[in-house]
Amino acid sequence: MNQLQPKEGLTVMYIDDDPDDQQAFRDAVNDSCPQVKLSTFYNAEGAFPVLLKNPPDIVFVDLDMPGKDGLKCILEIRQHKGLQKIPIIVYSSTSRHSNIQAAYEIGANLFVTKPHTFGRLKDILCQVFSLDWSQPEDITQAHQSNFYYRAFNLE
Repeated sequence: MNQLQPKEGLTVMYIDDDPDDQQAFRDAVNDSCPQVKLSTFYNAEGAFPVLLKNPPDIVFVDLDMPGKDGLKCILEIRQHKGLQKIPIIVYSSTSRHSNIQAAYEIGANLFVTKPHTFGRLKDILCQVFSLDWSQPEDITQAHQSNFYYRAFNLE
């Protein structure tokens, strides 16, 4: 795969309760996109004060978390006036169409299914980080057809 480059100084927040998934995500970012500034949180409650104080360029959120799950997290971000334009990417192990559809309908800009290999994760992150996030609604629309949304796929 071609090595795509994200913009310099890109800030990313990743919210996921699974320490192994967080470590894999962190390692993939460090290996393939070291210019990305990553912050990680185990729950939405811990992430939200940071979102308010210092919003990142992109937020990744897992769907299945205890307490405030990913869908509730997306809703809370979208309801806050200062955070409505932040691109939100669901990063989840589910590939169920109903989950994908629900995530997009409540405000996710992209849905990425967690890959099974570390190399694929690095490729996905490089491509996602290299997208033009200045108009996140364009990225969302590119993953919609006839009112149905689909997950991101490497191209």
